[in-house]
Amino acid sequence: INQGARKGLWQLSTTTAGYSFDNGLIPYLEVDAWDRFHNKDQMINLGTYIKFPDSSYLHSEIGFGNDITYVPRFRLVQEYEHRLVKDVFWQFGYKYLDYFNNDVHIIYPGLVYYFGDNYLSMSYNNSFTQNRGPAQWGTLKANFAVNERTMLWLGTAIGERLYDIELLNASKQYGYIIFSGVDFKIYKDVAIRLGYSYSR
Repeated sequence: INQGARKGLWQLSTTTAGYSFDNGLIPYLEVDAWDRFHNKDQMINLGTYIKFPDSSYLHSEIGFGNDITYVPRFRLVQEYEHRLVKDVFWQFGYKYLDYFNNDVHIIYPGLVYYFGDNYLSMSYNNSFTQNRGPAQWGTLKANFAVNERTMLWLGTAIGERLYDIELLNASKQYGYIIFSGVDFKIYKDVAIRLGYSYSR
């Protein structure tokens, strides 16, 4: 990472464990370990997906920060997706982040198009940071099932305040992120993920 005069590494390690019940309930536990310029933070997230018979779903998550420097002390995520017409679904999400200095509220409506085991998604994101005003950005993502074992994904996020820099207005924090990766299933319920991203 090049951030003004500072140059160094940002690293994130994520471990997720979940279980899919036959009734459509998928609870999970996720532990994130962050390291930015040798400054370490952790987050523990508890969440669940609830899949309904009509193919809609509800996603809820709460997260708690530990050794807090730059991760939120508390995080709340609520998402809902429902069929709009045929294979096109609308979705709406809300995220609340409780940082030491500011509260952040993010809403993100979007559309998802499913075709076979593949899908394309797009969303508009609008955030409001306490004492600092709004910012907005868009995301595009595509997932392609190459075969029964391999899934490719790629996408981009473009807009304001993708990485927050204190004291700068949102209009001066314009940037982009490009990301891609592959999931390879090694057993029935176990997959390996390899991803890459570049941001500016």
